[in-house]
Amino acid sequence: MDPLKIVLAGSSIIQHWGTPKGLPSSIQVVNRGRGGSLAKEWMDWIGDLLHEEKPDAVILYCGSNDLNEGYSADATKHHLAQCIHEVHHHPNSCPIAYFDIIKAPQKADKFEAIDDINGEISRHLFRGDLRVLTNDVFLKGDEPIAFYFVEDQLHLTPEAYEALSLHAVPRLTTWLEGDNGTILKKITSSK
Repeated sequence: MDPLKIVLAGSSIIQHWGTPKGLPSSIQVVNRGRGGSLAKEWMDWIGDLLHEEKPDAVILYCGSNDLNEGYSADATKHHLAQCIHEVHHHPNSCPIAYFDIIKAPQKADKFEAIDDINGEISRHLFRGDLRVLTNDVFLKGDEPIAFYFVEDQLHLTPEAYEALSLHAVPRLTTWLEGDNGTILKKITSSK
């Protein structure tokens, strides 16, 4: 059986993650993150990415930079929804794991907008998709854990990526491989 191929798409948070530690060797990872990229740009890029890579699944983290560039929560929701729509309606469609926009200290004045965006995007995910609640890792109560953020108060420390992997990799593995053959395997076996 060929390994499952997942493509990581999104901004610098994804780019700097590299290959998430702890994924089984049966999962091939291609990281196509682009530092500084916007969900608005990924609306245009994601179709080409699906065409080039033909992945079994996409992990998407973007939208944070849209807020920094002055896009409203509504515009950012639209951009992300279009990305997800493109993944599901592309000839090489596949399931998607959406990683919530992180409530980094730099975005303290945008936490309400981030909650709005993350909650709304859940409505656009299909059966068989996965939502990863990243803020379960990076917040204590309602406050970002300072230890997890570098000096710019946006990007993540190596310890933060370790914590993210500990949180996300078991969920991704179950989603991708499952105990008794997951939705993903059923979907990809019909391709």
